[in-house]
Amino acid sequence: MPRISIVGVLCVALVLAGCKVNPAPATVARVGAEYKPRLQKTSYDGEYRLLPAQVGRRGHLEPQSDPIIVRTLKRGQRLGFVRPSDGPALALAGDETFPLQDGQAYVWEMRATPGQIDPGKTFVLVLIIAATIGIVVGSLSTVDLGMTSGFYP
Repeated sequence: MPRISIVGVLCVALVLAGCKVNPAPATVARVGAEYKPRLQKTSYDGEYRLLPAQVGRRGHLEPQSDPIIVRTLKRGQRLGFVRPSDGPALALAGDETFPLQDGQAYVWEMRATPGQIDPGKTFVLVLIIAATIGIVVGSLSTVDLGMTSGFYP
């Protein structure tokens, strides 16, 4: 029984610790080529960089050169691109807008602040732990320990 308690405590500790977000650069928004302007809310606190892009070998927009704009945003702030009917596309970061050059593709790249919990990864971890516990408890309940006679050696 102490082993089951230790396993339970370890599972709870894993869930409470959660899975951390990867702070490596990740492209979170694109415009140009086949990508239409789209506005979204940021998923994490971090540094967001606007970079010119071009279509790479795999057909995806890939960042080029140095960032044009760098902004630190909090989770839930708006980020992305819009195209007004009377002008060129605009990049948006928080409450700021930036005009973009027509015909040029761009990407927003995120570098999440380290230490934040990734809810999606944590949810998957909880499911895996719950399934494992269910399997272990289910298999233990079907084990015949041979203790039906009332005599225990």
